[in-house]
Amino acid sequence: MKGRASKQSHRPERRTVIEISQWCYVAHDTGTYTVTLSGELDLLQAGDLTATLTEAAGHDDTTQMCVDLAAVTFIDSTVIGALLQGYHAAHTAAIGYTVTGMNGQVQKVLQVAGVLATLQGQPPSP
Repeated sequence: MKGRASKQSHRPERRTVIEISQWCYVAHDTGTYTVTLSGELDLLQAGDLTATLTEAAGHDDTTQMCVDLAAVTFIDSTVIGALLQGYHAAHTAAIGYTVTGMNGQVQKVLQVAGVLATLQGQPPSP
């Protein structure tokens, strides 16, 4: 993952935060990668998001991935695809993967697309 890394003073044990872009930060803390997204996300960000998620899933020390959408105001189908590619990369690597913080339009779009439960870590309905 490209970007600049900085140590967080409140958790000096091993937490690293990397700014990928203005809309994406990745925090790594003892096996857990948290990808925090913000703003309106569409085709322009989907490729970088896919790369970020699949790279995080590929690290030997990754045991859990969390994607935080609390500050996201819009997503399109390409971003849904990127989130699902991250899910599949995590599943293939046998690590946990959850998407959190969905609200408003973003939650509604994921629900209409039929992927909300899967991204929240719930088993698919029959």
